[in-house]
Parts: sequence; C-alpha cells; structure tokens
Amino acid sequence: PPGTLYAVKCLLRSSNPSNPKQQQRQRRLHMREIALHRLAGAGAHPGIVRLHRVIEPALPAADGSLTLPSPYTFLVMDFAPCGDLFTLILHKQVYLGRTGLVARVFAQLAAAVSHCHSLGIFHRDLKPENVLCWDGGETVRLADFGLATTERRSKEWRTGSVYHMSPGRCNLA
Repeated sequence: PPGTLYAVKCLLRSSNPSNPKQQQRQRRLHMREIALHRLAGAGAHPGIVRLHRVIEPALPAADGSLTLPSPYTFLVMDFAPCGDLFTLILHKQVYLGRTGLVARVFAQLAAAVSHCHSLGIFHRDLKPENVLCWDGGETVRLADFGLATTERRSKEWRTGSVYHMSPGRCNLA
C-alpha cells in the first residue's frame, strides 16, 4: 500500500564473478535462504519477518536489451521501526529491569523457532541482531535465514557469529 515502509536486503550474487563454481554455490545459498524464509513466513506467522518480494533485476546489455543478470538480488521485507533486539538490549536498554517484557519477548522467539522446527527449518543463526522489533520492543520477529537448513544434523560448522557461538564451538579452531 502507498506510504508503507519496507526494508530491502541486498544479496551479492558473487564476490568473484570469474569463479563459476563460487557463483553457483553462492546462488544455491541465496535460493535456499529465500525458499526457507518464504516457507517459514507462509501463513504470515507473527514471529517471522515477512518476505514480500524477491527482485532480481536485469541490466542492459551493450545492444540495449535487458539480458545481463544484475550481480544483486533484493529481498523486500517488513520494515522494523525499532531496529534489532541487539540495539534495544545494549544501546537503548529497553529490557533492563523489565522481567515481564523479557518473558513475553522470549516466548515470542520460542514460538517462532518452534514454528520453524515444525516445518523442518533450522535457523542456525539465532542472535539479537537477527531479531527485529516493533512496538517499542514489545513485538519481535525472527529474520535472516541465510544460514538456515533443513538438515536435522549438519556437518557444517564455523558458520555464524563467533560472538554468539557456544563455548564448545568456539574452541574447535
């Protein structure tokens, strides 16, 4: 609708266009992120940031036709006016001393993760920066399915943010 604000996430298709294998791998990862985010948000689950649209623009070729793919894929999502949970916790201290609010937010996150798990989606990057906020921090939604998988057990490790890894994973260098 007119006047509605949206957030746009820009995915770079490949940082090395001269490496076709790397391009294909990056493309597969992006397609997995998009597919799992769409699946998790299907039915407009209140705990998942809604993915409204995926835009893959074409660039003009030398002859003026639109045949060259852009190096970017754009994900159009809900705009979170309050930013992310990290900012509200650390910088704005919205939750300090408010145990009832903390419990309500935790319950929303648990419901979102449970919803994902019921669909066979495992986020693998749960951290405050990937939780977006509305209503002064009263409402939260899970975002960023870039590391999500459908594998119940994964051989991948060293993914995600070191700051948020369990101590057992941090020591496996």
